[in-house]
Amino acid sequence: MNPPYAQPLVTQFCEKLSESVRAGTVMDSGAGDARGHVAKGGGQGDGRASG
Repeated sequence: MNPPYAQPLVTQFCEKLSESVRAGTVMDSGAGDARGHVAKGGGQGDGRASG
C-alpha cells in the first residue's frame, strides 16, 4: 500500500482505511507481523547468530 504524504490526503486516507478495517472490507495480510515471522523461525531478526 502506498499512502499519500500530503495533507489533507493523509487524514482522509487514514480515516477511510480505519473505517474499512472496522467494516471488515480490508484485511491485514500479516506480512508486517514480525512476531509471526519470528515464531516460524525464519528470516532476519529471528534471534539466531549468523556466520
